[in-house]
Amino acid sequence: MVSMAFLWCLSAMPTMSPAYMAPPTPCDSNCTFITVQEEFHLGRAILDPAELTSSVYFLGNLVLGQIYCMAADRIGRRPVLVWSLLVSGLAGVLAAFASNLYLMLLGRFIQGSFFNSITMINWVMCCESIAFKGHSYASVLFGVFWVAGYCLITPIALTFQSWRAVQFVTSFPTLLFGVVMLMWVLPFLFDGIYGTVGRTDTYGDLIFEASPKDRFLTFASFQVIKGSADKSFLFSGLVELPCYFIMPVALDRKLIYTIVLTTATGLSPPLLFFNEIPDSYPTIYLCIWLVAKFGMASAFMCCFVYGAEIFPVQYRNICLGFCATLSNIGAMMSPHCNILDSIFSGLMFATFAALSALCAFITTFLPETKNSH
Repeated sequence: MVSMAFLWCLSAMPTMSPAYMAPPTPCDSNCTFITVQEEFHLGRAILDPAELTSSVYFLGNLVLGQIYCMAADRIGRRPVLVWSLLVSGLAGVLAAFASNLYLMLLGRFIQGSFFNSITMINWVMCCESIAFKGHSYASVLFGVFWVAGYCLITPIALTFQSWRAVQFVTSFPTLLFGVVMLMWVLPFLFDGIYGTVGRTDTYGDLIFEASPKDRFLTFASFQVIKGSADKSFLFSGLVELPCYFIMPVALDRKLIYTIVLTTATGLSPPLLFFNEIPDSYPTIYLCIWLVAKFGMASAFMCCFVYGAEIFPVQYRNICLGFCATLSNIGAMMSPHCNILDSIFSGLMFATFAALSALCAFITTFLPETKNSH
């Protein structure tokens, strides 16, 4: 289970690395890091082409991600997982040596297309090997490793002062781990267990329990926190950690509906007044920001589980797949949301506040599932 959870650490690094590789705001002091914009001489505009570094990653996941998951049900999870690790890692490594922006984006597209298979198939394999009552605790372990990979980006970027080095360092471990699994680990651990064909019923029942990190519209990608960007990035990752410890309690006590409604309602006021906080109070700004990030993560994770409770079994995979597709679209748009502020100041956070309020309003029409089991 630990080796499977470790893959989420490896997956988090290339997913979150664009926050340093192609930041949306230029550096104004001690600027020694070579970004994608500087490497390829890209001018900053309202729609920054360098921010496609993040968008094409999720585009690959949107276009091809579900194909690998369906292939896992037909030809077996083990071969799909191993080859996903190998190709994803290799594409990421080659992207680090790309001679132009388009080749780099192609590498990121291919790398992102395997993110579903590395995270989802990996999670299903873990769930199939442990008792059902251990699933919630496994989610804690997987979440801890995700946050670890998230937070490792900062020391990596501070150590290696180039986007190429960051891209290589965050991608090569995936390739290496794939080679190790191909040669030694999986043949012994999973031989005869997960190589079966036609396990669509198991995948459909277990997929809803996976954390939606591959589609999460993270605030960290915006890089709008005032003060130290490095410290803010670390905090924005660490604040997700309590969510994974709350989830088992929420599952046991059937509090999913309550958490979704409460967090969605409570997020609107702080998001609406973010831009009213003066620059002279960065600590207050950061605290409110982290509370909003924590609430968003909690609500999103609960929604993922809540969806499995309200959708009928025969339609569950289709319904959650549709939600996942829409989430990928949101993830692709996330680096470009600061365009809203070019229309008028504060529109980006006002949009987030409005969406949170809309989410809370729609949730009131959904059934309470606390007493349904």
